[in-house]
Amino acid sequence: MKIKNVARASAVMLLTVLAACQSNGSLSSLGVTDGGEKEVKICSGFGCIYSAQLAFTGADLKHMKSVLSTGIASPAKERRSIAKLIAWKERLAQSKLRMVTDTRLSYQRDAGKVGQMDCVDESSNTLAFIEFLNRNGLLKFNKPMPIVGRGFLFDGRYPHRTAVLRDIKGVDWAIDSWKKDGGKLPQVVELAIWKKERSSEYR
Repeated sequence: MKIKNVARASAVMLLTVLAACQSNGSLSSLGVTDGGEKEVKICSGFGCIYSAQLAFTGADLKHMKSVLSTGIASPAKERRSIAKLIAWKERLAQSKLRMVTDTRLSYQRDAGKVGQMDCVDESSNTLAFIEFLNRNGLLKFNKPMPIVGRGFLFDGRYPHRTAVLRDIKGVDWAIDSWKKDGGKLPQVVELAIWKKERSSEYR
């Protein structure tokens, strides 16, 4: 009986640890359907328990256009420009919203801390920003797609999720910021490859 109780307790603890990246919050509650033309919602604390609006100035929009202008040659170059802007947006949020730098591969030990983000926060923030770029007519070769998840306890992988871009050829790309410290370039890889990764892999 004691062995069974220990096993049951261990399973409960594991489920608790994994809960952050299994959030079932609606996309609207996570800020990815904001319609504002000059701001996006920034989630943190794990599962978007904290949120704040990041407002962009005219100079910010000019910077976005300038960076994306270097990616007009191809879908791949545009994705590189988008990745640069995602890193820039994260640094901007840290400065304007006075948030601590998010730690890469953050797990439950960072839950409840303003500025620390699990994969729910990261994917939601990234998608919200990509949708912002798209709404403002700044994307030519890629468009935002719904968030995609991978991994569930029984396949031996940590549940994880990512924002996604689809290029003009119909190929989906994972844009995963969780693997890097806040303000660093996110992972950009074909979604089919991302889906096969183990969550412990760091690229």
